[in-house]
Amino acid sequence: MGKSFKEYLNVVDDLLKTVYGITSDDTGMTLITVCHKAGESPEECVQQIADKYELESIGHYLEHLLYA
Repeated sequence: MGKSFKEYLNVVDDLLKTVYGITSDDTGMTLITVCHKAGESPEECVQQIADKYELESIGHYLEHLLYA
């Protein structure tokens, strides 16, 4: 059985915060809800959010600052 929505959201939020420095408060719940219902992994969901909003990872941003 898959994760409850709350568990799923917590993992998505952790990934969003770690990789992009944002949370679901910034993106809204619609896409996360759709991903959960479709049975997608939290990682797949975060990738969809990143694609939709054209996000760049914190690491990419820091790399740009360090080597610019």
